[in-house]
Amino acid sequence: MKNRKRIFRYAALALTALLLVTMLAACGGGKSGAASSGSANYYPGAAPQAAAEAKSDSAMPMEEEWAEEADYEIEEPMEPAPEPGEGSLVTEENIPDPSAKMIYTANLSIQTLEYDQALAEILKRVADAGGFIESQNESNNNYNWFYDEAVNDDRYASITARIPAGGFQNFLNGLEEIGHVTNKSMSAENVTQRYYDTEATIKAYEIERDRLLAMMEKAETIEDMIAVESRLTEVERYLNSYKTDLSYLDKQVRYSTVYIYLDEVQKYSAAPQKTFLERFTYSLGDSWDEFVYGLQDFVIGFIYFFPTLIILIVIALVIIFLIRRFRNEEKAAARRARKAQKKAEKAARKAEKAAEKVAGQTAQQAGERAAEKAIEQEAEKTE
Repeated sequence: MKNRKRIFRYAALALTALLLVTMLAACGGGKSGAASSGSANYYPGAAPQAAAEAKSDSAMPMEEEWAEEADYEIEEPMEPAPEPGEGSLVTEENIPDPSAKMIYTANLSIQTLEYDQALAEILKRVADAGGFIESQNESNNNYNWFYDEAVNDDRYASITARIPAGGFQNFLNGLEEIGHVTNKSMSAENVTQRYYDTEATIKAYEIERDRLLAMMEKAETIEDMIAVESRLTEVERYLNSYKTDLSYLDKQVRYSTVYIYLDEVQKYSAAPQKTFLERFTYSLGDSWDEFVYGLQDFVIGFIYFFPTLIILIVIALVIIFLIRRFRNEEKAAARRARKAQKKAEKAARKAEKAAEKVAGQTAQQAGERAAEKAIEQEAEKTE
C-alpha cells in the first residue's frame, strides 16, 4: 500500500509538471496584435433644453400687505410668464414674422473611385455654398499598406456640414455629381410655433424685469428689496435660458445640417472564362502548392514545438519508469509470497511424515508388548 501511494503521488506530480509546461509553451508561442480605430457619433444631439421653467405661482403679484407697508402702489398684478408652446400667446393671426422657421437635415452616402479628389471637391463645395465643416472624421482600414503591391482602396470619411438654408437643395444636387449616391434622405422640422413662443416669452420676461427694476428703486425696506431681488434673479435666469434656446434655434434655422458619408471603392472587372485545360492545370498546380505549403507548415510546427515535445517525452519516460518499477515490485512481492507458501507446504509435509513415523513406531511397540504379554500368559497356563 505504501508503495502504491508513493507511485500515485509521483504520477500526480508528473501530470502537474506536464500541464505547467504546456501552459508556458502556449503563452510563449501565442503573439497577437490588435488594432483599434475610433468611431465618431455622426448624428447630432438634441437641442439644449431651457435651464429652468417659469412657475406660475412664482410670478404672482406681491401680497397686499407688502404693498400697504410700502409708500407706493403696484400699478397692476404681474401675470406669470407663459411657457413656450403653451396657451394662446402666439397664434396664426398675431405671429410677428409670417415666414416659417424650418430646420432642414439631410443624410448622403457616396461611393467614389477617386477618394482624394472627391473629398477635396466636397470641402470646396461647402466653402462655395457659404457653409462650414462642423466635424470631419477619416479612417483607413487598409491594414496591408506595407506590402509592395498594396492597393489603398478602403478609406472612409464622415463629414457634418452646415449649409445656409437658402442653398441647401442646390448643395445636395451638386453632391450627387461627385460620385455614386447609395443613400439619400432629407427631413424638415417646423419650429415656427416654438420659435415665436420663445421669442414672446423673452419679451414677457423682459417686461417683468423692467417692472422689478422699477420696484427695486422704490423699495424702502430691506424685506421689500430682498423679495424683489429674489424674483429678479429668477427672471434673469429664465431670460438667459430662453435666449440660449432662441439662439440655438436661429443657428439651426439659418444653417441646415448635411451628414455626408464618403466611401472609397475599387473598380472590378469580370474574370474571363477559362477552358477545361486551364482549369485542370490550375487545379493541379494549386493542389501541389497546398501540399508543399502544408509540408512546410508541418516541419516548421514540429521545430517550433520541439522543445516542448522533448520535455513531454522525458515526463512520459519518467511516468513509464515509475509504472514499471511499481509493477516489478508487485511481481517481486508475489514471488516472495509464493516461495514462502512453498516453504510452508514443505514444512507441513515433513511434519506430517514425522507424525506418521512416530505413530507407526508407537503402534509397533504396543503390538510387541501385547505379544509378550500373551506369551507370558500362555507360559503361566502351561505351568
